[in-house]
Amino acid sequence: CTDKTGTLTTGNLRVEEVRPLGALGSAEVAEALGSLARSTATPNLTTAALAASQPGAAWTVLDEVPFASSLRWSGVVTAEHSWVLGAPEALAARLTTTLPADEIASQTGRGLRVLILARAAVPLRDDQGRPALPSLELQAMVALADELRPEVAETIARFREDGVALKVLSGDDPRT
Repeated sequence: CTDKTGTLTTGNLRVEEVRPLGALGSAEVAEALGSLARSTATPNLTTAALAASQPGAAWTVLDEVPFASSLRWSGVVTAEHSWVLGAPEALAARLTTTLPADEIASQTGRGLRVLILARAAVPLRDDQGRPALPSLELQAMVALADELRPEVAETIARFREDGVALKVLSGDDPRT
């Protein structure tokens, strides 16, 4: 059994595609993603890749729900909107429109990590202050590539030749 990030991959994510899916155009989506990434108090590999590739400036954040593997989403609240970035399956039930399942399957089938950007007009917490998703407006799909280590294909082939079954432990979508 192995971890993926940093073991099979270098830990360097790169944005492969940003596809608007809502009311915002390409430039507005890029600005929102870049600003969201620059606004988080708890940066990670995903926000670093977004900040490096998308325009934008840090927002004044009124509240933040940091990414947690148990939630599979993160979000920030500004004076105008709440913004959420997360795994499609984590956000799907709260979206006001249907996810493009075929597009998501196509991207994950290529080994890409797919995230959804959504917007809401209300807080991201319930009455007890726990993270909670409100109704969300779908804005974009983001596909990220996780760079493989140069020697990983050879290493995996060697394991297979020796009769070792490799199991990857990852928080990513199993199709990825």
